[in-house]
Amino acid sequence: GLTTPVLRAFVKYLYVEEMEPDVVTTLSEGLIVAADMYEVKRLLHICEASMCSRLTEQNAADWLVLADRHHAAQLRERCISYIIAHSAAVMCSEGYKELAATHPSLMHELLVAASGHETGPASPISIKP
Repeated sequence: GLTTPVLRAFVKYLYVEEMEPDVVTTLSEGLIVAADMYEVKRLLHICEASMCSRLTEQNAADWLVLADRHHAAQLRERCISYIIAHSAAVMCSEGYKELAATHPSLMHELLVAASGHETGPASPISIKP
């Protein structure tokens, strides 16, 4: 569930439609969950922008899962790019190990993105004899 500090910050945002940068930095993971749950798109985008600027080898995989789960498309794409660019370091993180063990579709998407190939109905994978 949502923590009390996240709920307080979220309700305050609903009333004043602004949030202090340090609150966004501290509570961004929980606020993304609340913003998605209650469809507060502007707050979702504020949190995404903050998190995109703070990606590290240690949090990129965890935040990719969070972004995927909570419709944070900007953060999701930035995490994918970051993980590809810093793959050796990210692969050593606990978050990456969890991602690999529990999110096969995201791992597949990472591999496809890293290879530079598109898959799906628009451009199927073809096997050449």
